[in-house]
Amino acid sequence: MIKRIILLLAISLLSMQASAVMVGDILNINGFMTTGFTKSNEDQGVLLPNSLAISDQYRYTIDSRAGLQISAQINENVSGTIQLLADFQNNSQELEMQAEWAFIRYDITDSLAFKTGRMRLPSLQISEARTIGYSYLWVRPPLEIMDLLANDLIDCLSLSYSTVLGDGDYIFSTSAMIGSNPGVNGKVGGKNAMVTTFALENDIWKIRLAWGQGDVDLHTMSETDAANLNAITSGFSNPALSAFGYNEIADYFDVGDKTVQYLVLGFNMDWNDWLIYSEICQRTADKSIISDGLAYYITLGRRFGKWTPHITYSKTSPSNDVVDSINALPDIPGITSDDTLRAGALLLADDIYNDDQHTITLGVKYIPVPGYDIKFDIMRVTPDDGGVGLFKDSTTGYDGSSVTIYNVAFDMVF
Repeated sequence: MIKRIILLLAISLLSMQASAVMVGDILNINGFMTTGFTKSNEDQGVLLPNSLAISDQYRYTIDSRAGLQISAQINENVSGTIQLLADFQNNSQELEMQAEWAFIRYDITDSLAFKTGRMRLPSLQISEARTIGYSYLWVRPPLEIMDLLANDLIDCLSLSYSTVLGDGDYIFSTSAMIGSNPGVNGKVGGKNAMVTTFALENDIWKIRLAWGQGDVDLHTMSETDAANLNAITSGFSNPALSAFGYNEIADYFDVGDKTVQYLVLGFNMDWNDWLIYSEICQRTADKSIISDGLAYYITLGRRFGKWTPHITYSKTSPSNDVVDSINALPDIPGITSDDTLRAGALLLADDIYNDDQHTITLGVKYIPVPGYDIKFDIMRVTPDDGGVGLFKDSTTGYDGSSVTIYNVAFDMVF
């Protein structure tokens, strides 16, 4: 795969060299890379989102990735952008490449723009630059809020507007999108998606609000997950179990076309070398195994020349209604399959639901030269209320104790 990527890039560069004048006039090429390693004091486990495997052995692929962004300016109003990303998905040891962005933009006026194609959902403040490690302080953005909005691509129509207010001290911007979520890499997709954002900023602070909703689309699920979901839904729908409350559980697993909404409020400040980043997200869903949830983080940092030490507190508090409801089901006299049905439902729900957890992250970002940084983080992850938090592999015997994770990353942009 790596050789294939290098060959494709080489061909592209040779082609562009052959038409250097045209490239200079039309194309703009940027790139980014992150390499790094991580380890923890826990023997093994899986830390969501994106099934990030951690252990007490050094792992070199969790945060490593590379990307190219190619923009073509056809005329003063029309442009196109493609962003290619190569990373390690779902603990794979082989780089996988996909187009994260592929859209056409038409500038209707200096303030109003229309875009169509694939983009990142602008749900969070860092959503559009999530893969560009150089653009933020941490080695890894706060997992608690990233997990709540883990699926962040959208194929859509988008309209955006920005303007300067007052004497030029403030910038107001807003955007609206309609489309569908592709649900790549086996993730559940979404349809009938609508997203809108509002932001107000000046040279010191920025406040931002984002809202979105969509209906669950199961067509992008893996065949195994879809089969498990259908089997559990059918089992709980058995009329013979209705008197014992089992049929009510079936509605949790019948998630197709259920509506999910989110609301995000963010605030940033950069004043006299002091930095504050903060965000809070509320997710709500129709009755299903996709839980309601609240997540937030706050980061405080301080620049000292090329060094920026920082501290972050982040927390997630999802609802576990379906797990509580399954555990409350009674045994059915004369029927032994009910135990198997409950166990299967709990196993599937455990893969989707997460428990409360909070994380304290201490880190430092060092920029020796512009365009290149070195970052070091120590994360102390603590599951709350007797659960296992975002640690999700039931085969490892993880007992829910606090875990310390050490992260090092090297970022570059060009």
